[in-house]
Amino acid sequence: MEKPRFMQAGDVFVVLFRTKDYEGIVPFKIDFSQARPFQFGQISSSISPGSYTRVRLGGTFLGSSIDDLLYFTRKGVLLHIWLDTHPKVRIYPEWPSGTLQGDFNYTEGKLPAEVGEDWGWIVPPVEFIVIPKIHLDFDMYNPYGTETVQPLVKFWWAEYNVKLVRDVDMILAILQRRFKPKWFVAYGAKPFVYEFSETLGIAHPIPLDADVKLIEEIVRGWPEAWA
Repeated sequence: MEKPRFMQAGDVFVVLFRTKDYEGIVPFKIDFSQARPFQFGQISSSISPGSYTRVRLGGTFLGSSIDDLLYFTRKGVLLHIWLDTHPKVRIYPEWPSGTLQGDFNYTEGKLPAEVGEDWGWIVPPVEFIVIPKIHLDFDMYNPYGTETVQPLVKFWWAEYNVKLVRDVDMILAILQRRFKPKWFVAYGAKPFVYEFSETLGIAHPIPLDADVKLIEEIVRGWPEAWA
């Protein structure tokens, strides 16, 4: 795999949220970026041909057992992950309610197709963003017709210290697609509940059809920095 493409300090990116109560964007600007590889090891169970298993990244590190390696609670931090496997299996990132995460143009939801078909299952590396207070699972499907596999998982990750973008003109340009930063999406086949006030310190994201007046009203209540 080629070196993952991470963002740097000063870059702006967007997370589009589709939750039970809100649909809209939250734009972030990176203050500090630190990227590093992480050798995870093998998943806990073997995968039979033509079947899948659900795993959550965890393990023993420095003598401590961590069951959910990508879960965190700190405001002002997001994780950018590139995850790969050997051998290559197909991956479906899952939120608690069963939600796929992909880029802005990715088709939403799961079709009623056979497990492991091309729709929705991604051949790694898989790129995604991790937001605070979310438990992220991975469905891993074995596409090999006769071989049972126990994949080795490796991922690269960047920790971003971020601020909320409060510039109304920039946000309007993003919504009108005149400014096109990198997009990530947090959504699923079933809506999930997300407490924006507890995790990001905001009441709710900015609707995709927001005008200048509504953007001004929403970002007025956004913090310039997290405590």
